This record gives sequence, structure tokens and C-alpha cells, in this order.
Amino acid sequence: VVIGTQCWMRDNLRTTHYSDGTPIPEGTNPSSTAPYRYRGYVTEAQHQQDPAIFLRCGYLYNWTAVMHGAPSSNSLPSGVQGICPDGWHVPSMSEWQQMLAFVRNCSRYWCNNNSNNIVKALSSKEGWNSSTSTCYSGNTPSSNNATRFSGCPVGYYYYDGSYREYKNYLELWTSTQNGSNAYRQTIRYASDTGLEACYTANGYSVRCVKDE
Repeated sequence: VVIGTQCWMRDNLRTTHYSDGTPIPEGTNPSSTAPYRYRGYVTEAQHQQDPAIFLRCGYLYNWTAVMHGAPSSNSLPSGVQGICPDGWHVPSMSEWQQMLAFVRNCSRYWCNNNSNNIVKALSSKEGWNSSTSTCYSGNTPSSNNATRFSGCPVGYYYYDGSYREYKNYLELWTSTQNGSNAYRQTIRYASDTGLEACYTANGYSVRCVKDE
């Protein structure tokens, strides 16, 4: 999906291999050193019964898996292919900020005529827990997704080994490090977007951006 001058993947990444064919193991324990993917929000039985859930929401990955040995980058574009297929790259914090600035600059994406209320425009039309707040993803979700970004509330894998916030949050990695942590972008069911540095052992979703 094209947003401004950027072309983003419309679904969360669900690859099990890097572009060179190296497998990404499915993890059962948190790690900030070994690359892992996780799928705890959907059991194998649920996956078999309704594969569309997994196809839409993809895997969760720790930051080590996302970067595939590349150094941190906050460039525009990041220059980090990492976990992405050939011709695509992991977005930097600056690239996320560029995309969000474009959305905030377009009144058709605003809720209640407020440029700060853009989370519904980035959120999918299904899967969110209900919210009573007019401009949040969980309120009247049929009016979501004006950008077609289709943010899916898959939640995340926490470094203590628990899965959290399924149907409430979508957490997406950046290629940008902050000390021993790394930044992730959040889309929440009952608040707006947020950018925060988090543990690299956490498992978050990934959206790749097409190379220029």
C-alpha cells in the first residue's frame, strides 16, 4: 500500500526464512541474542480452523531476527534488508515518522477533524476489542483503515515468556536501536499511535518498506 512516497507491506510479515534461505527458528523462550519467531496468539488448532487469522497477522519476531546481523539505522531509507525479502527493507524510526507525518497532514485520515487522531486510519476493520472512545480503533471499526495499512491487533510476545494484548495492540519493529533497546511503533485499540524503545528480546510484528 502506498502512503505518501513510501510503499508499505499491507500485511504483517509471516516469513519463516531469510531471503538467503536461512531458517528462522520458532522460539519457545525469550532471547535477545538468538533469532526467533513466535506465534503464541494463535494455537495450531486455531490456525488450522481459521488460517486467515495467521495470514493476516503473521509471526512475531525478536529484534535479532528482524535485523539479521545488520547494525542499527535511523536513516531515510534505513538500508537494512534484515528479515525482509529482496527489494524491501526494515523501516527506521525516521521512516515511521515520515509516514505518520504524511497521514497527519491529510485531513481525510483524521477523526473528529483532529490531525492527532489518525490511529483508526491505520487500523484494520476487524479484530479489535471494543472501545467507547470515538477516535480509537476499537470504536466503530467498520470506519477504520482509510489508509489501507490494515493494522492487525496481534499483540506481542514479552521477554518474560508471556503473550500480551491480543486484540488490543499492534507493535511493529523499527531498525533503530536505543542503547540495549530498540524502537517499536504501536497502534492501540484505545489510544493513538506511539513510539517507544523496548527490550530486543520482545516479539513484535514487522512491516517492510519497498526500496526506492
